Amino acid sequence: MGEAYSAIVDDVYALYYNPAGVMQIARPEIGTYYSRLFMGLSDNSSINHTFLGYAQPLGKNGHAGGIGVSYTALELPGLYKEASYGITYGREFRHTLNLGATLKMLSKQIGSDDYTSNAINPVSGNATGSPDPLLAKKSGKSGYGLDLGMQYRMSRAYAVGAALRNVNAPDMALSGGNDKAPSVMAVSLARRLRSGSLDAEFTTWKSATTNTRLSVGSETWFKNGFGLRAGGGFGNNNYSTLSFGASYRMDAFQLDYAMIYPLQGVQGTLGTQQISLTVRFGKAPIDPLEQQLMQEKEERIRAETEARYAKAERDRLKAQLYDLTEEKSKADREQEENAARKALAEVQAQKAVADKNTAKSQDRSLLNDYTEALTDYNTKVRAGVSMADKRALLEKILSRFKDTSIDTSIVNRELKSLAVEESRAKKDFEQSMSFYQRLVQQGASVDDRRGMLNRIIQKYKGSGVDIHQAEDEMKALK
Repeated sequence: MGEAYSAIVDDVYALYYNPAGVMQIARPEIGTYYSRLFMGLSDNSSINHTFLGYAQPLGKNGHAGGIGVSYTALELPGLYKEASYGITYGREFRHTLNLGATLKMLSKQIGSDDYTSNAINPVSGNATGSPDPLLAKKSGKSGYGLDLGMQYRMSRAYAVGAALRNVNAPDMALSGGNDKAPSVMAVSLARRLRSGSLDAEFTTWKSATTNTRLSVGSETWFKNGFGLRAGGGFGNNNYSTLSFGASYRMDAFQLDYAMIYPLQGVQGTLGTQQISLTVRFGKAPIDPLEQQLMQEKEERIRAETEARYAKAERDRLKAQLYDLTEEKSKADREQEENAARKALAEVQAQKAVADKNTAKSQDRSLLNDYTEALTDYNTKVRAGVSMADKRALLEKILSRFKDTSIDTSIVNRELKSLAVEESRAKKDFEQSMSFYQRLVQQGASVDDRRGMLNRIIQKYKGSGVDIHQAEDEMKALK
């Protein structure tokens, strides 16, 4: 990734790039890499860079931080070697800030060859036949260094990081002189993507001159476990590179390859070739970001499902309410009319019998009036009179003829039938209001509520049922 890794490094290689990242290790890991620098140099030199590290979380789910040990070496076999042995600790603060530090023991060793064992006199230019004075007493030096690191998550997607290497700038001179290990500062910004990241890092240090570099990189992972990386960097002192890489990971291990190709400076080589292997132990925890995305997806699916069920329930309740508040069917109206006609026919039959038996004129007159009253009732029923009006008509007829010689059993029978009808209407009204209340709970719109209340009121307005509940609800909506 073009060395732009400090902000989001979250594996065992945090021991090298940024000690704060060791906090993000979720289970024990061992990692190692081998780099061949500037492969194909004309003098056949083999410059190697190696790393070996182990890191693990501390406490349950890493609540006590993370710890690791590492070994790093830069070597030209037989001639020169730099090595570092480090112990690292990192911890999270306030769920967004990671801090870490590495204490290192540094060593430098210069080998022996024809040039170091037979020094050249700088004045005469002739071989002295004795070792280089600089290496006469010792050819190696050790010291201690300190690295500090920080990672800060600005949001779920963005993070910044900073790493200070060799903060104390230890003096690694072999003999009286000044050869301090340079203090290196790296500041990086990263954006996490659903399946990868974008990263940028600025690095600076001072040796004989001040060096500055800017590196950018990106990686993406595929569902089959393969990953691709690309990056590059540029800076002063003829520094310019391109880098490419590929990875394959499974639950317990990961294999990585990278090539860093110089565009300036050292030429005529195959660049730096690097291969690394990571082994993880224990059960893999669910990544917090992935877990959150899964939870959000599940909640979204649950909400959509509940919304569909709620809509289906509203539609069902609305259909039932509409059925209850439907106007009387043609069959219902015909049944009422037939009942009224039957009552009238029975009275007319009684009148015919009375006429045949030459009843008293007073009785005949009452029977005629009774017949006319039921004829009027029958006409109004056919016209669609309400149940309240039907009851009023029947009670008026009964009041007029109940203490006479007229048989009013027909009217009493109609009143009983009407009472049954009114009881059914009351139950239907209560059920309609129950459906309405459930629709309100399901989130029915104001317009739908007004429409349903209007149907209920119109349906039961003349049925003798107390509809004040529906009327009060309608007033509240207005």
